[in-house]
Amino acid sequence: MASNDGEIDAEQALQELLEKNAESIETMTLRIVFCNPIGGDPFSAAVVITQENLSALYDYPSQRTNLFKFKHVWDVEKLHKLINIKRRQDSDQDNCPKRIKREHECEAAAFRLLEAYLKDFAYHQKCLEKVLFGSNDVKESAASATMVLNTHLFGPLSDGNCIVDNHIARQEHCTCSCGCGKEIKSGNTGIGVYSTWHGFVDMIVKENLPVTISDMEEPSMDEDTTEDQDEGSEEMKKDTNTLCVHDKQKSVTSRLIAETITNAFAQVNTNDSLADLPIPAFGCAPRQISVYLYDCKNDVLLKKTLPLHLFKRKDSASAVVMIWLYMNFRLFMKRDVTDIKAHSDLSDFQAQFCSSDANIQEFYAKLRSGFTGCAHPDQPSLTSVVRTDEAFGVLIFYSLKDIKEQSWIQFLTN
Repeated sequence: MASNDGEIDAEQALQELLEKNAESIETMTLRIVFCNPIGGDPFSAAVVITQENLSALYDYPSQRTNLFKFKHVWDVEKLHKLINIKRRQDSDQDNCPKRIKREHECEAAAFRLLEAYLKDFAYHQKCLEKVLFGSNDVKESAASATMVLNTHLFGPLSDGNCIVDNHIARQEHCTCSCGCGKEIKSGNTGIGVYSTWHGFVDMIVKENLPVTISDMEEPSMDEDTTEDQDEGSEEMKKDTNTLCVHDKQKSVTSRLIAETITNAFAQVNTNDSLADLPIPAFGCAPRQISVYLYDCKNDVLLKKTLPLHLFKRKDSASAVVMIWLYMNFRLFMKRDVTDIKAHSDLSDFQAQFCSSDANIQEFYAKLRSGFTGCAHPDQPSLTSVVRTDEAFGVLIFYSLKDIKEQSWIQFLTN
C-alpha cells in the first residue's frame, strides 16, 4: 500500500478496506437510560447513561443492542464503482465519458482530497505525533491538539472547510501548533439554546460535523488491549483511582453523546435533506478517534464499535479512510441505514431520547448551529441576552438582573 517514499495509494487503501471490512461490525445502537437534556446544562455538564455504561460497570441486566455490519452502513457498491471510475479516468483521461465525470463529480472531488492527504500522510503523521504526544499541560495540550488536528487531519480532508472555536484560536493570525506555519481558520462553533444542552465544540468540519478534543480515551476492546484488560480486571474493581478514571470516561462520553444529539437536531432543523441520516460527531484523544452518530428523526443513536487508531502502522491508512468516509457520510452512507420504516426491527433499539422528556421535541426544534447566546467557559458571564418575540417579530433585550428570579425554562417559554 505504501510506496518507498512513504506515500499511500488511496485506491488501494479504499479497496483493501472494502475487502477487509465488508462483513465486520461497524456500529452498534445505544439506548439511553438517563440523561439531562432539558434545563440548560452546557455540554461539559451533560449526563448521559446508556445501557452500555451500565452493562460494563455494574450488575445490570444485559441489554440487547443492534449491530450493523460495514456493508449495512456504507454503500459498498457505490464505493467500488468510484474506484473503477477513477481507474478508468486515470488510464484514459481523454476518452472517459463526460457524463460519468459529471454524475460522480462530488464523489470524485472528495476522493481527490483523500488521495492528496495519503500522499503526504507521513508528513502529516509526523506533525500530529509531535504535538499529540508532546505536552503534559492538559489545557495547553487540548488547544494544541485542536490546532494540529485541524491542520493535519480534518482540514486537508475537507479542503480547508474546517474551523476552530475562536475561543481557542484567540490570536488574529493563529498558526498550527506543530510549527509548520499554516494559519488556523477560527469561527463560531456554538450549538444549542439555553433550554437545552449547549456550548462551543472545539471544531466544526464541513459546516455540520462537531469535533471535541479530550485527553481521555475510551476503553478499547481490540486485540491489542483485551488481554491486558482481562488481566487487570480484578484489580480495577478494587482501585479507587480506577473508579475516578471511569467517572472521567463517562463524563467524556456524556459530552460526546450530548454534542452528537444536539448537533443532529441543529442540522436537520435547517436542512431537511439530512433527515433520516445518522449525523456523525468525532471525539479525538491522543491515540484514538471515536465516532458517535444520531438520527433525530428516527431516534437512533449509534456508536462506532471500535475507535480509530491513526498511529498503529497496520491500521493508520484504514483509519484515515474511515474518517474520510464519516466526513463524507452524505455521499457514501446508505440512506436507509437507520430508517425505522425500512427496518421495522430497529424500533426495538431506538435511543429513547425523544421519549425521555415530554418537552424534548418542542425545545430541540429550536436548535440551530452558530448559537452565540451562551458564555464560553473562558469568557466573562453574559450581562444580557437576546430573544426573538415571534408574536411581534421584534428583538427584545433582557438584562439578566430582570430575569434572575425566573428559571431559564420559564423565561424561554414565556
